[in-house]
Amino acid sequence: MAKIEVLKNDKLFEESNKLLKEIPFSKISIKLKGILALRNNDISKVAEIFSVSRNTLKSWARNFDLHGIDGLRPKERRSRKSKLNELHKRQVKSWVENDPNLTLKEIRLRIRNEFSVNISLSGLWYNLKKMNLSYITARPQHYKQDKEIFDEFKKNSTRNNKE
Repeated sequence: MAKIEVLKNDKLFEESNKLLKEIPFSKISIKLKGILALRNNDISKVAEIFSVSRNTLKSWARNFDLHGIDGLRPKERRSRKSKLNELHKRQVKSWVENDPNLTLKEIRLRIRNEFSVNISLSGLWYNLKKMNLSYITARPQHYKQDKEIFDEFKKNSTRNNKE
């Protein structure tokens, strides 16, 4: 059983044990527990218990040794670039402000016709949310519902009387 160079460092284990007590349960604490388990156990057994590869355990130990606790934090990832640029977003915002009854499908069609951009409904909804615009739909009405009878019911309903 060959030891990994990083794992011969007792300071690494002492520091990881100290930090494990300070950090609440998270992915970082799991990585610290994995590093601590390497002190007295075979790397293959530890990898099997933590359901990770041996190389992953080695990289956890190496990153912790080189960068400390920051080496165990997940790296920042870039999000996907929006299909709508700032000019498009301003135009969509003006459409919604001028006509708040636009549906997502109508907005999507306008975007496709005017900007030649295909965007999914969920992507459009997400963009509207980022622009602080909310999407509200009207309550559904049955196609056989008689509007006059419904209005009469609302007027005479005891629920609306505040006595």
